[in-house]
Amino acid sequence: MKKINDKGFGKLSPDDMLSASQMPYLFGTPHTVLQQIRDVRAGTYQRPEFSEKMEERMAMGNILEGTINELTKETLEMDITYPITEVMSKELGLDSNNKPYDLYASLDAIAYIKKATMVVPIEGKVYTPQDNIIENVVGKMVVEYKNMQGRPYDSVDELRLEPYGRGYLQAECQAWIADADYLCVSILFNGNDHRCYVMPTSEFIQTEIIKKAHVFYQHLDDGTLYNPIDIETMAAKYNRVNYNEPVTLDNKMEDIVNQYNIFKQDKLVAETEMEKLQMQMIEALADNEIGQINSKKGLIQLERKVRNYKPQPEKFVAAKEGRSIRAKTVTIKNLLEY
Repeated sequence: MKKINDKGFGKLSPDDMLSASQMPYLFGTPHTVLQQIRDVRAGTYQRPEFSEKMEERMAMGNILEGTINELTKETLEMDITYPITEVMSKELGLDSNNKPYDLYASLDAIAYIKKATMVVPIEGKVYTPQDNIIENVVGKMVVEYKNMQGRPYDSVDELRLEPYGRGYLQAECQAWIADADYLCVSILFNGNDHRCYVMPTSEFIQTEIIKKAHVFYQHLDDGTLYNPIDIETMAAKYNRVNYNEPVTLDNKMEDIVNQYNIFKQDKLVAETEMEKLQMQMIEALADNEIGQINSKKGLIQLERKVRNYKPQPEKFVAAKEGRSIRAKTVTIKNLLEY
């Protein structure tokens, strides 16, 4: 494990290498991580634009981190080292130029547990696997702090089973790099519900992280892409135009175009019929908010509620630089008909 000192706060790991904070995306949408790091290395990366409210929420995580740390220390009755001002990394292998490629992590906090300790589950406060007492806890425990909105997780499994909860994959990666035996994801939900999820590290998940990191760096080294799994990843595979003249395609593409047009027409018909049925339901409800149908399968409820929108101040949109983005889908045109 290597350490890089005096890096300050916020995101500390280098932007041109894979880091623990990117693990949820490496598992979910690896092509976006690959493109981002390629753009960073090429000097063409542009930070995504967020709304003012989203920027405020993102900043709030850093603002509240110290508070969450104090809550965690009090809840677990444990000494926790915070903040961590070093970036840690572990070497995964060598690229084709014999340069090492590492996995990086900037920890929020870490506990060095020297005396055997018990972690006891407390409903609504401390969660452990199967809500069992974890006995003889000794060694290092990485601690990841999160501030989030939404329904709180009611068990450890809500974090560590797919689709994985906030902070879990990041903490597992941190624990592997820091050679820790335990991890804690400490979350402040909705500004008033603090919960700690404590568990031993998972050798299986850490092995998956390492495998995916190797595949990632192999693509980065070879200049290759992940196999597309949906229209977004297929469009990202060919996100630039290098040739402007028409190219002759295989005649088999005609069958694909015809099949697409059939589905498109079926969709149009279905949407039209659905709209007619919606009109009938709206008329049936009239000025009632809720209607109920006693059917053979049970009680069916129809609702047409009123949405209330708060007044919003006038907003001025800042100027944006021009940019070119290739269309995500293919447009079909009949130029000649025989």
